[in-house]
Amino acid sequence: MKKLILLSMVLGSIGVAHADSDVWKTVPINKDDYQNVQKEEVNQPSNSFDVFVGATHSRTSMGDSGSGYNIGASYTSYQTKNIFLQPSIQFVDSGNSYNDKYVLANFDVGYTYTLNNGISLSPKAGLGFYKAMYDEGSNYGGSYNYGLEVGLNKTTSVDISRTHAFGQSSGHYVDLTAISLKYKF
Repeated sequence: MKKLILLSMVLGSIGVAHADSDVWKTVPINKDDYQNVQKEEVNQPSNSFDVFVGATHSRTSMGDSGSGYNIGASYTSYQTKNIFLQPSIQFVDSGNSYNDKYVLANFDVGYTYTLNNGISLSPKAGLGFYKAMYDEGSNYGGSYNYGLEVGLNKTTSVDISRTHAFGQSSGHYVDLTAISLKYKF
């Protein structure tokens, strides 16, 4: 019992002696662990609904080529700070002599790199389906695409893409190259 009383008196005197001093100078622990430290704000891209319009160049398996336009919409959903999923749908007027028009539905996966000056680079690739409409009828099939989206600011980007669409008939395909201006909501 005497030892317990002696121990409490020693501990009490240490507590009184240090009551006026900075505790962190005497306790060998990291004081940031015990203080409210504001965390740095992470600049994570946000999900967005996007609309785009652009110029398209097409080349078919029959050798016909043309320049036309595309218009469409997509939704960008970030799964992590950098990885995103991007389903999209677009209408393409190929501008070729067959008067080909396409409706493309794609599902892309991409990765965003943000540069120090605020510009972002987002390479992406994906798979999709299409329906072609032309003077003599229509066709449908699968597609794959790849591209690069360059974010100029939080709401505007330039999307450069290449799509290879292959038809239901063996040997029929079209290659589409597009440069689009995209606006994010």
